[in-house]
Amino acid sequence: MIQVFRIVHNIDDISMTTFFTFADNSGTRGHNLKLFKPKARKSLRQISFSNRIVSTWNNLPRELVNTTSVNAFKAGLDKLWKNKRRRRTYRRSSLKGFTSLLGLKKFPRRQKVDK
Repeated sequence: MIQVFRIVHNIDDISMTTFFTFADNSGTRGHNLKLFKPKARKSLRQISFSNRIVSTWNNLPRELVNTTSVNAFKAGLDKLWKNKRRRRTYRRSSLKGFTSLLGLKKFPRRQKVDK
């Protein structure tokens, strides 16, 4: 993600058109630096850097993408990903709490019906 930030903001000496093109922003939500994701016909293209990273970049919040420095971007990215991890952990733990309210150790498995 940091490398994409550097390429998009022209911090590195790498031409953006080598890897990415900007998406047409008419009617899109989110930030103004969304990248276009071309269809990948070959499996090699699907796993390439420029194809894998586009969805993640496009889902970042506007404030994070429009930061002015790499260090601010790193700090914001760490904070964002830590919050997402906490949300996933909370959802799992809330499920455990729900089963304990029902008096169950685990969700019951589906039982096979004898024919």
